[in-house]
Amino acid sequence: MATDTRAIRQFAEGKIAKLSVPAAIASASLWEVKPFRSNSAVSKMLGLMLAFNKPLDLLNGQRVDVGKSLSWSNDKEYHHFFPQAYLARRRIGASKANVVGNIVLLTSKSNIDIRDSAPSEYLNEIIEREGRDNLVRRMESNLVPKDALDAALADDYGAFLKIRAQHVHQVAQAMAGISYGPPLRPEDIEDADDDPTE
Repeated sequence: MATDTRAIRQFAEGKIAKLSVPAAIASASLWEVKPFRSNSAVSKMLGLMLAFNKPLDLLNGQRVDVGKSLSWSNDKEYHHFFPQAYLARRRIGASKANVVGNIVLLTSKSNIDIRDSAPSEYLNEIIEREGRDNLVRRMESNLVPKDALDAALADDYGAFLKIRAQHVHQVAQAMAGISYGPPLRPEDIEDADDDPTE
């Protein structure tokens, strides 16, 4: 803000002819560390990006009603892809589990059905019932890239979060007209574990 204020003063005083305020581009790790909560700009940005992408329910493939989902009072539609209770059993605290990069839109019923299941459990059930391609399509509609599926099937939260964070960041950058590097693949991650901050 100090840079903005200085540039505006210089413009107002006629010292510069054009306002040009450089801005730093946030890192993809933003999605791995920012908590998901209603008063967070990053959380709201993810909600809008998901709505724009017309998300499908992971379990049943139905289109999620984004009109209802975007209401912060209706927090049952926001689901932790890796359920918080599951992560707690793996000794991953709430501050690392409740991050924006772990959130997808899901119907209340599916959220209840998943409860505290390991991703490998509920995702394999979908694959067995409806095929991998259907699951990939549903995940991609929730801004979870295909490459994140293998990490999720291995219950590797750290790898999943890194891949998803880079993907969501790339989508955000593209929507803002900023080019970004190639997507992260599972083989690009060295020794990913359940601690997304490492």
